[in-house]
Amino acid sequence: VDRMGTARKLGHFLVTGSANPLTMKSVADGLTGRASYVWLRPLTRRETLGHAAPGAWDTLLYEPVERWRDVLTDLALPRGDWRDVCRAGGLPWPALHLEDNEARHLWFASYARNHVDRDVRELSAIENDLQYYGLMQLAALRIGNLINQTDLGRDARLSQPQVSRWLALLETTFQAKRIHSYSRNRTTRLIKTPKLYWYDTGLAFHLSRAAHPTGAHFENFVLNDLEAWTEQHPTQ
Repeated sequence: VDRMGTARKLGHFLVTGSANPLTMKSVADGLTGRASYVWLRPLTRRETLGHAAPGAWDTLLYEPVERWRDVLTDLALPRGDWRDVCRAGGLPWPALHLEDNEARHLWFASYARNHVDRDVRELSAIENDLQYYGLMQLAALRIGNLINQTDLGRDARLSQPQVSRWLALLETTFQAKRIHSYSRNRTTRLIKTPKLYWYDTGLAFHLSRAAHPTGAHFENFVLNDLEAWTEQHPTQ
């Protein structure tokens, strides 16, 4: 690739693979300034239906809100129960192949267990995996809430510095994410307390042990779809 020099074309070479945080640093050091990175997010609703696209945000964001219902009706997009969509999430296997709630429960339980036993232990010498799993559950119950690490530590019986480290670990392993509040002042936007969301609503719903998805899960799902759309329109 280097020998091609200016003959290289954008997208001529694609290097794909799983995001192993242990190797990302060495790979990044070898490709600094020579590669662009694209994170592969969980599937959007329309992707699970066979369309290579997120929601109809291109159309909606140029229309007044009061016309959204009419616009969506005109687009004739497929409909579904938002609760079922949030239960399934966007991870390929449960989203595409598992229709039974019990099967999904078993899959997500195994996923969470493997995350703690393998991913987390490779990255950090956690003292108590049950406490870490408990923090995951508490974080799943706080979707859309401002992050209060003191309250989270009290409920999890952990110190505030420990909560901070483990929340960072959830972000490093692409489980949870912090979304900064909107402000016209960019500095204010960065320093104000962020909200907590998850990359996948199916996993978050499983960890919360709720009987049914809530409005917070739907909000999280819409956020994930908007992020997928935003990455296709980085200047908007």
